[in-house]
Amino acid sequence: MTQGEEKIVYKELSYKINGILFKARNDVGLYGNEKQYCDAIEKRLIEQKISFEREKVLEISFDGEHKGRNRVDFLIDSNIIPVSYTHLKL
Repeated sequence: MTQGEEKIVYKELSYKINGILFKARNDVGLYGNEKQYCDAIEKRLIEQKISFEREKVLEISFDGEHKGRNRVDFLIDSNIIPVSYTHLKL
């Protein structure tokens, strides 16, 4: 086991999600918009029967934060928020 591997949480699911993100990027191409990427990701999550919530509004994280401000494109399996997939470089 390498040093980086021991820090991966939900290793199997994280590996699947990484593959989905790269496949979505390849499907949509370099110049797709955010909604196109999200649609491609959603399609693949459904195909692989991975539970997710799209455009999930997270709880307020500090006093003074406006409700609904903290929104993520995907919350996968109630545990993982993928990083920005629109800027993945191959």
